[in-house]
Formats: sequence, structure tokens, C-alpha cells
Amino acid sequence: MIVAGGCFASFCASAGTPLNKLRKVTVSKRAQEPFAGWEKLDLRSKQIWLGQKDKLAPDSKAVNFIIKTKVPVLKNEKEAFSKAGFKYRSVIKNIVTGSMPVSALKDVAGLGFVEFIEAAVPMHTKGKI
Repeated sequence: MIVAGGCFASFCASAGTPLNKLRKVTVSKRAQEPFAGWEKLDLRSKQIWLGQKDKLAPDSKAVNFIIKTKVPVLKNEKEAFSKAGFKYRSVIKNIVTGSMPVSALKDVAGLGFVEFIEAAVPMHTKGKI
């Protein structure tokens, strides 16, 4: 028996819905995605793009991100990031940190070698360092 997200074979026991209907819902949700690469963004990045965090990230202000790529980031990838509007700071193999305006998020997510984009959250220490 094949189990996929609580659904067995061709019937979802919890909802009483055939899987083919669930697939149609998934496809229609994808059609509503604002741009290609939307699925690469974490929830916070999506909220920033949709304007739900405007006070934290107006477009004129650069927002910090952590990006995972499919390949090690070398010269060509760094150039592609720069052209897309992403200013990288640190690069460790296929993990990159940096910042960009919210408007550049669409272009960076559209890069083929980008696997995942996460909005960075600053760490705060309780005491002085």
C-alpha cells in the first residue's frame, strides 16, 4: 500500500477526496504563484514579497537572505547574483549570505542554480559580547 501525506493509493482517507482532485487543487494554486521560482522561497520571504512585512522591509531597504544553491558558488554564479541585484557577503560552497531589495527577489529566485531562499533573521544576544 502506498502512503502519501496521509492518503492511501487513490483515496485520501482523512478528507474522503480522490487524489486526482487534490492534484488539481495543487496545480491551480501553482498557477496563482506570483513568479517562476516562488516555490524556492521560505514563508517569511513570501510574506515579505507579498507586502505583509512592509514595515520591516520596504523595497528601498535591503533585506538579508541566506541562499542554498545546487552547485558550489564560483565566479559565474557570483556574477549572476550581482546582475540579479543580490549583494553576496559570505560564500561557503553552496550556501551564500547577502542582501537585496525585495524587488530583486523575483530575479534571484529565477536563477536556475538557486535551490532555496530564506529570509535571514538577526540573532540577538542577551548580554554584551
